[in-house]
Amino acid sequence: MSDFNELNEDDLLRPYEDIERNEPDEKPDDNNYKLNNYGIDFDVNGIVRRLNNKSIYLPDFQRNYVWSLKKASKFIESLLLGLPVPGIFLYKESDQKMLIIDGFQRLETLKMYHSGIFGKKAFLLTDVFKDLNGLSYEKLPEDYKRKLDDTLLHSTIVKADDPKEKNYNAIYMIFERLNTGGVNLSPQEIRNCVSHGDFQKRLVLLSEDSIVKNILRIDPKRKKDQEVVLRLIALAFNHKNYNGNMKQYLNNFMFDNKNLEDKTVLEIIDEFIHVCTVMNEIRIDDIIRPNASLNIAILDSIWVGIYKLIESKSPMSKEIIESKIHALLNNSGFKDAILTGKTHHTDSVINRIDKSISEFMK
Repeated sequence: MSDFNELNEDDLLRPYEDIERNEPDEKPDDNNYKLNNYGIDFDVNGIVRRLNNKSIYLPDFQRNYVWSLKKASKFIESLLLGLPVPGIFLYKESDQKMLIIDGFQRLETLKMYHSGIFGKKAFLLTDVFKDLNGLSYEKLPEDYKRKLDDTLLHSTIVKADDPKEKNYNAIYMIFERLNTGGVNLSPQEIRNCVSHGDFQKRLVLLSEDSIVKNILRIDPKRKKDQEVVLRLIALAFNHKNYNGNMKQYLNNFMFDNKNLEDKTVLEIIDEFIHVCTVMNEIRIDDIIRPNASLNIAILDSIWVGIYKLIESKSPMSKEIIESKIHALLNNSGFKDAILTGKTHHTDSVINRIDKSISEFMK
């Protein structure tokens, strides 16, 4: 299959990382959102109670506490001295629980100080006002303890009028723009947080499978591997729904299926490892990495084509798969659909998947 490398041209193809970073989506997200927001002041004692019973929460897998003990102590000191601190943003879900959009470091600090534990050691205030230095919550003088627990922290509550009618993207955008917890979150990290559920758990399991890892070979630190798995499932489900904005397309698909209620989505997930196994057997690496790095346009096209072939229960062998891939890569329409600068355009995405399905189903 060495002749597949005829596509190895620097001016024709770029790797996944470059496409995602430098190639803009064709269609901007220009929806008018139906959102309500209102302010409410929670006392610290009430906030800690809600954090402990998880009525205010951030999913466990998303937690990334980055403050040092000194910074956390300074925050507690500010509250004890009556200094102003930034407010927090919460998203009110349909079950009345509130998801932390911005303010996790502050809220987690309050929870930890109340518990007396900072990481694996005692939470003793450090580098603060001398009357407070070295004090745990339990050792605070009663007047300071009451002052801390009664301190009001302003919260802005955001709620979508109809979250299933395009307003999910607004929540995503708010989270993307307001979250200040350490480093900026990647798109998939945000999706995992605001669309957590059964689907997110399956994405994690699939991305961690050794067969899938061998195909993708993407650094998992920023959840890019999970994003590619999500992308393949979404395009296999209905690539004709693609709207010219890959981020928004994946946002909508993950939100709509977060509870895994659609039978077809479940079927794709159940066959995911099978498709990757087939790809591993035919030395797919030279094909999806024509320039050493993963080319997502070639990968998603071939992946969906093989899935459709498996779904149809048509006869298949290594030789059949190789011949179909060969025909696809030599298809002029397919070559045009993966040209640099066009890989996220609506017509290019739909056409390249159409070409792949057509070749594999012949």
